[in-house]
Amino acid sequence: MNTEIIYNETDTFTESFRERIEEQFSEQLKENGIENNFLPFNIVACHEGEKIGAVSGYRVYQEIYVDELIVFKEYRGRGIGRRLMELVEEKFREEDLDNINLVTNEFQAVGFYEKIGFHEEYVRVNRYDHRLNKHYMVKYLR
Repeated sequence: MNTEIIYNETDTFTESFRERIEEQFSEQLKENGIENNFLPFNIVACHEGEKIGAVSGYRVYQEIYVDELIVFKEYRGRGIGRRLMELVEEKFREEDLDNINLVTNEFQAVGFYEKIGFHEEYVRVNRYDHRLNKHYMVKYLR
């Protein structure tokens, strides 16, 4: 078999190719008895009508993944980040989910996440700049 692999930054998936990809994923899930329950979420914090922070991510299978959590600098230290994360848990409380996952860098909020119940699973060390060490964290819900 002579297979050609092509790298092209500007090429986008056609709708039919995207549909074929989704079919393949769905088929794999069905073969393994796993429900496709992907659900993205965005929760925004506001103060006097102004957006001051947010948390976003998605639920899939039995897990929640947090992609981004931000509270604008002038509003930090007021419990807003904690409340945003609590709202994520509340949103999915009735579902039978196992954990919440996230990744944060050394220079970001490792201590904050530990304070709200996350545990470090492992650290991927950046050999050139320790501030960019990636901390993989989890909070078990059961």
